[in-house]
Amino acid sequence: ILFNQFKFTLDGNSVTGEAKLKSFSNPEYSIKLSGVGFEANAMKGMVNLFDNNTDGKIDFQVLGQGNLNKPEDSFFKGSAVLKDLVFKWEDRKNPLTLSADARFSGNTYNLRSGRMESGRSKISFRGKYKNEEQPELLLKLTGETLIVDELISNKKGEDKDEISLKDLFNRSNLLSKGKSKISIDLKQLGYKWLTLGDVSGTVLLKDKEIIFNRFRIGPNNAIKGQGKFSVKDPESILFETRMKADEIQAKDFLAMFDEYFKEGLTGKFKKLKLILKSRGQKFSENISTLNGKLSFHLANGVIDTKKLHEGIFSMFDLEKPLETNSKKEKDKDEEPSKYEDISGDFV
Repeated sequence: ILFNQFKFTLDGNSVTGEAKLKSFSNPEYSIKLSGVGFEANAMKGMVNLFDNNTDGKIDFQVLGQGNLNKPEDSFFKGSAVLKDLVFKWEDRKNPLTLSADARFSGNTYNLRSGRMESGRSKISFRGKYKNEEQPELLLKLTGETLIVDELISNKKGEDKDEISLKDLFNRSNLLSKGKSKISIDLKQLGYKWLTLGDVSGTVLLKDKEIIFNRFRIGPNNAIKGQGKFSVKDPESILFETRMKADEIQAKDFLAMFDEYFKEGLTGKFKKLKLILKSRGQKFSENISTLNGKLSFHLANGVIDTKKLHEGIFSMFDLEKPLETNSKKEKDKDEEPSKYEDISGDFV
């Protein structure tokens, strides 16, 4: 049984196609569907992916085959060009605009020439996603800026104070059961108070751990780092990181912390090693339990201890001590001062 060149419309969007059915007693079928300029929000209610879509168009072509008695075993493949799809979520500050050239075969999706913009974020991407019992994502991100806070849910935990990293893992099949490898080469990467400029490296996800591997940061990739977030322990989140740098200007290192320590320290780090660890149920607890080792050698600059202290209190949102007359006198003594050499090892 042949169905040649049929056509139907959905909310004013036309879809054309053709199909073949072997027989009613043996309903094996094949089908071909195509559409040009199809409005993505017309798919709301039919495809979960488009539940939060508000704008954008798709050119697509889909080939399918299977048996009507076992529709769950049907196989589909095809292609789609996504044109400025806009998504809005109640728990995110900014809408997200997405464009990409996609190919799919069964549960495997290949993404090419992808582009994403949301708030301050603006990146290009390409990769592959396998939507299986154990999902797998391979992704390469390049371009200008990625601000992670703006892309994840801002839904608070039960205490209503903070976003729960554990909840993010539990709500996502990819995060809780899958594995990922994401390569990064960006002009800027931001999360919380951390701002990494000229950053490259690899993010690995497996077994409820996010591993930051072989990160290179700053001018001439002078800062080298690695780290890990782990939510394996049901009681707490484990964080650890290592950084080192040689022959880097102090201002370039402090630039990682946004504007908090601006003009607080100049000079050059001849060497720098930093090891940090923390454990807590939420981000603020991880901050309050930070501990580790710091080793450095600074040469020829100016240090402003008052600005450094103020930067620490602001960055970690700590309560500042009350000002007293003795403190005001002490602040007068903490004027910026020149130095030739500062070095030490601290725990």
